[in-house]
Amino acid sequence: MASAYPPRQCHPVEPLMRLSGLEAKNYKPNPENMRSTFLNIGERCNVAGSSIYKKAIVEGNWDKAVQIAYSQVCGLEVLTASKASNEVPYYRKVQSGADVIDLNMDDGLIDGVAAMTRFVNLLVTDPEISKVPFMIDSS
Repeated sequence: MASAYPPRQCHPVEPLMRLSGLEAKNYKPNPENMRSTFLNIGERCNVAGSSIYKKAIVEGNWDKAVQIAYSQVCGLEVLTASKASNEVPYYRKVQSGADVIDLNMDDGLIDGVAAMTRFVNLLVTDPEISKVPFMIDSS
């Protein structure tokens, strides 16, 4: 019965690295100018790389942790008058935002599974943050 029909033809698909957040990220490096196609991985949501982020996670300050992720996606730098200041932080644009956010909760003071679950659930509710892919990092 099936022999009466020709085999289905595969559609050609360009070989790209395809990542997905709310918006697709199709990455195609340019071998002649790799700097022009640099993939920016945001590392500020990594407890091993950011003491401010680690402190926010250990203290359960999820709003601050989400704010760090937001500033990373939008390419913002958090500015305050001083570290001891209780002022509301303000931002300045420093570069284009991260193409991918690296998320890491590997630390002895943190229940990594619970913290990662809660943080990712918070991030996906923000359309600006969730438009970029998340890289779940574990040691």
